[in-house]
Amino acid sequence: MWRVDHIEPSPEMLALRANGPIHRVRFPSGHEGWWVTGYDEAKAVLSDAAFRPAGMPPAAFTPDSVILGSPGWLVSHEGGEHARLRTIVAPAFSNRRVKLLAQQIEAIAGHLFETLAAQPQPADLRRHLSFPLPGMVISALMGVLYEDHAFFAGLSDEVMTHQHESGPRSASRLAWEDLRAYIRGKMRDKRQDPGDNLLTDLLAAVDQGNAIEEEAIGLAAGMLVAGHESTVAQ
Repeated sequence: MWRVDHIEPSPEMLALRANGPIHRVRFPSGHEGWWVTGYDEAKAVLSDAAFRPAGMPPAAFTPDSVILGSPGWLVSHEGGEHARLRTIVAPAFSNRRVKLLAQQIEAIAGHLFETLAAQPQPADLRRHLSFPLPGMVISALMGVLYEDHAFFAGLSDEVMTHQHESGPRSASRLAWEDLRAYIRGKMRDKRQDPGDNLLTDLLAAVDQGNAIEEEAIGLAAGMLVAGHESTVAQ
């Protein structure tokens, strides 16, 4: 059930909604489950701890998806383990750090608006503002150069576009491994050049025994994918 238009739901989703708020379905993984398409029903499910995954992969993934088994991938966890992983990244979202990030976002947005205004009019809003903004923000949060954005954004796109594939040489697996290798290298750099950023926080968690290195890398990779994919796609 892939979107053709990022603005509108897929035709299949619209058909499901028209036939009711809850549906019994078979996912690509081969598992059967419930697909909740109604707003009120989805809100009730997500806010009630009585509802929980049945130990199966999320709908879009095949059983041997590399992402699902990857340490630090939050979607694969719930309850206490999910809370533990969230705690590891919590320092990056303290009041002080969020205020600092807000200032950075304002500065980034201001620069992009100036660039947009300087273009021949009418200018492309997506090209000059909405596409670069999330990449620049996630780069600032992570503590990596925006010049790396094209590289990790391309890997993020590969991971998400081919997430339904399986096998040791699938495009999704290869992109995920490359993304983790990129982050591993950047975390090594932070040993010599730390700062107020997520990668430095993750290194501290590893050094303090609160996370293993592979979990820290997985959390950072997930943040890059989520920070790029979900925002650019809107």
